[in-house]
Amino acid sequence: MATIDLSEVHALARDIQSNADRVEPQARRIVAETAFSVAGLAQVLAPVDLGTLKNSIGADVDGLSFEAGPTVEYGGWVEEGTDGPYEIHEPWGWDNVVVMHPGNAPQPYMGPAFDQRIDLAVNDFADLGDDILR
Repeated sequence: MATIDLSEVHALARDIQSNADRVEPQARRIVAETAFSVAGLAQVLAPVDLGTLKNSIGADVDGLSFEAGPTVEYGGWVEEGTDGPYEIHEPWGWDNVVVMHPGNAPQPYMGPAFDQRIDLAVNDFADLGDDILR
């Protein structure tokens, strides 16, 4: 017959409960810092012609989650590239005017920014966990 000692699990649960009011504000801070860090790095990594894409990149923080990215409609096409070639039909009403666009190669900026900053958030959350368990 096996005996399982759950005293350490119960101690962990007590530590977490006794620090609950401390954990959430610190977790919110980590999420907010990560959000603005991702957005800031994405602005640095974004390709710049006129600066519209770069200037549209920001972050919205909602408690323990965030969304970061550009507000311009073409931001995803820059990040992921476009299929090519494809037809561009003129918008001015001229008949039979079609231009073949070769497509654009991907120029990732959001993905690399997130990838570079997420490790910092993971470390911050690990430190928060260590603080709770001390």
